Amino acid sequence: MMKQADLRWMRWELLLGAMLCVAGAANALWAHPFHVSLAEVEWNAQSGKLEVAVRVDPFDLERVLQRRAGRPVHLEKETEAQLDVLLRDWVAEVFRIEGRAAAGGARRVATKLEWVGHEQTPRFVWLYFELEFPCDVQAFEITQSMFLDEVSQQVNTVTFRVGRWTGAVNCTAERPTQSVAVPRVLRRPK
Repeated sequence: MMKQADLRWMRWELLLGAMLCVAGAANALWAHPFHVSLAEVEWNAQSGKLEVAVRVDPFDLERVLQRRAGRPVHLEKETEAQLDVLLRDWVAEVFRIEGRAAAGGARRVATKLEWVGHEQTPRFVWLYFELEFPCDVQAFEITQSMFLDEVSQQVNTVTFRVGRWTGAVNCTAERPTQSVAVPRVLRRPK
């Protein structure tokens, strides 16, 4: 027959074992990567440009830049100029906004991407650039395909701000392009 003390030890051992299992499962869930980027797009009426800031994961960014460059790329070891060229060229391929002209509704591509720069923090890399439309626009389609070829679960959230109006879309591998209608015509300055 088991003694009371033996039963207590057995309970403690079971409790400790259960706690270790829960901690291990929680650690595995915590360690599982969640792949997401966040883009903030704001209309600047004075300049007539869309100002864009995109937050990305540095590990995913290094991996995609290495694949594109065909050589090791380490964000902290590249010169600012080298890294800006790599980033600008990649962004030009994976982030596009096409506007529909306010007059006639013809599709127009944001013809000019002006690279502003980037900022690195321990957890994120911020990419800054501007897009300029060749005409006044009423609506646009955004394609945000960053990392979609590399990570099947990638979600690219894009938020928009035009004056007081805000909107958001999620671009995924299934739907990398989304439409956005703004409440007023975005006019280029005269």
